[in-house]
Amino acid sequence: MGNLISASGAASWVYGLQDVDRAIDQTLKEHEKHERAKLDASLRVAKREHVEGAKPGHEPVPVLSWLYLGDRYTIRDQEALRNARIAYVLQVSNVETPEEVKAELKAADIRQYLRLPAEDVETDNIIMEFDKACDFIDLGKKAWDSGDEYHRVLVYCDEGVSRSPTMVLAYLLHQGWTLKGAVHYLKRLRPAIAPNKGFFEQLLEREHDLFGRNTLSASDYNKLFLE
Repeated sequence: MGNLISASGAASWVYGLQDVDRAIDQTLKEHEKHERAKLDASLRVAKREHVEGAKPGHEPVPVLSWLYLGDRYTIRDQEALRNARIAYVLQVSNVETPEEVKAELKAADIRQYLRLPAEDVETDNIIMEFDKACDFIDLGKKAWDSGDEYHRVLVYCDEGVSRSPTMVLAYLLHQGWTLKGAVHYLKRLRPAIAPNKGFFEQLLEREHDLFGRNTLSASDYNKLFLE
């Protein structure tokens, strides 16, 4: 008889299951809403890139002898790419570059193109792409070391503010720079850079992994990028 459930206990158990079902249903709806928003944003970016062209003032920004930084307008300027001796293009985005833009890159004598997926949100694990980005940028360094005239790598994202600067900072760490030195250097070259807070914390993680210490802390973020 000890295993019998009272009527009130059974009712509570059923209501408990209903609460779980409602919570699961609500979570699924929120997930679907988030995925639809991401898709809509991707479609808007893709549509915009189909009609946009180059714009003055968006030329590739030199960072190192073999490394340049840019945005979505930079890659539409074939003359600027040729003048900068860009041979490799690294896109940091969840949105695939339109085929006509790839054709323009080919016409600008780009040898290799790579897109690494990243969404400009604090929860994106962009650190997972750091090694791939560094390997790709090193193609430019090897070409530069060999005396190849067309050796430079352009790293770009939509605005050239968060994702692509994060990859460039990760590469400077890869080259032995401290994060503090790299951030101040890159901000002098392109004052608008502002990796989102989650990306900055992942750069701190990478610096600690490489050198066993940090030259900045998470509390430095506002002073560096928001003030």
